Amino acid sequence: MNESLKKQQVHYIINQAEEVFFDKGYAYANISEISKLAQRSRTTIYSYFESRENLYMAVIYKSLRVFMQELSKVDLKDRNGQERVLAYCAGYLNFCQGFPKRYQIILDYYTYVRNSTLMQPEEPIQGPYNYFAKVNHVAKIPVNMMYHEITLGQKDQSISSELSPEILLLNIWAQLIGMSHLVKISSNDNFILVDKKIKNWQEDALHMIKKMLLSGH
Repeated sequence: MNESLKKQQVHYIINQAEEVFFDKGYAYANISEISKLAQRSRTTIYSYFESRENLYMAVIYKSLRVFMQELSKVDLKDRNGQERVLAYCAGYLNFCQGFPKRYQIILDYYTYVRNSTLMQPEEPIQGPYNYFAKVNHVAKIPVNMMYHEITLGQKDQSISSELSPEILLLNIWAQLIGMSHLVKISSNDNFILVDKKIKNWQEDALHMIKKMLLSGH
């Protein structure tokens, strides 16, 4: 099989595998289900990916690429550091709303998988389709982007220097995770909480981040 056909096969298997991982998560997804859905033998799947873990990383990698594509659409022209941070935050929430399954698998990676033994494969991947290193590289990019914009904002004084960029980044990340869970359970701009309708909550949430950037706490 030539290289072009091999790549087509790899992409096809990833497309089928992501449906299983999206639906069941890493813990409950298995190669047999993926094999059945893809109509490819387990041997064929292992010949490309070598392990279930590496196939899972391939699915995460694809979702991270989609995430980066969406962030690349954020308009940063003629904006100061604070405005750029808020624009990225809005882009993050838009991604969560537009791609909820991809968001969830990325969140699983950042909050659990990255710090687990899953990131240390029992056997090194020998073939050309090693997704562990790819995921590790791409996953750092959005974090580094946000960190860069925070430092830029502190330099142009649009963001308070009372807290370090690391602490501000951590606080923003914590708030975005909380907000993204609201995105998952709200179908529009209104959110019902204890029978109280909260309108335009995303706009208000971004305003809270803005206040934190201005005050440093």
